[in-house]
Amino acid sequence: MTAGISQSQSTPAWTRKATYAPAARSPRGRALGLPLAALAAVTLLLTQSRGGWLGAAAGSAVALGLRLGRPRLARWAVAVTAALVGGLLVLSAGPLADDLAARGGDRPLYWHVAWEDAAAHPIEGRGAGTFRISWLERGPPAISVQDAHSLYLETLAELGLVGLVLLAALLATPLVVALRRRGSGPLIAAAAGAYVAFLVHAGVDWDWEMPAVTVAGLLCGAALVAEKSSKCSYNPAEVIGEGAPR
Repeated sequence: MTAGISQSQSTPAWTRKATYAPAARSPRGRALGLPLAALAAVTLLLTQSRGGWLGAAAGSAVALGLRLGRPRLARWAVAVTAALVGGLLVLSAGPLADDLAARGGDRPLYWHVAWEDAAAHPIEGRGAGTFRISWLERGPPAISVQDAHSLYLETLAELGLVGLVLLAALLATPLVVALRRRGSGPLIAAAAGAYVAFLVHAGVDWDWEMPAVTVAGLLCGAALVAEKSSKCSYNPAEVIGEGAPR
């Protein structure tokens, strides 16, 4: 029996993981996954949401990188997407906002007004829920809008750097946990991809205010942290080793 336990302890981690093949690899799992993936693709095409396309691409790259045990791919996907979204938001702070709006919709105008509030009240912000007032004061009268269409920029405008730092610390924790992985099962990889898609889209739209969207995104983030905590608190190999005859 001692030899059997020693052999199980010396088995490589990837071999032990392969013993518990995920259900997603079964024919039934594939039969269910393919229609869902097709439905998601059709939905993205019909919505014509460029933010949705970007979020889906970033989330897919992160999920693929983690599933294949290539965290560097996932980190690069996050870095490139963050640079794209951040660059677009920063460009709207200056005189290019009107040009961007003429080419791609009114969002750069919303972001420009939010940047003005952030510049006027950099630390504490103008106050929660005040963007709509700022828009009425300085936005084009023909356009009616309630939100800045960016969770991060609206937080900066309304709650200042203090609010933005607290928000970033909260949302970044599951992302950091996910990107530190060297390999993940299909469910955890999918949760990480969905969480990244949520974070990306929250940066360029307002649907983070919809409970169904935000609750789903935060549950994915919570799953990443909870899975990491369970791994840290319980290691079957250590339990077997402690109970083995010496």
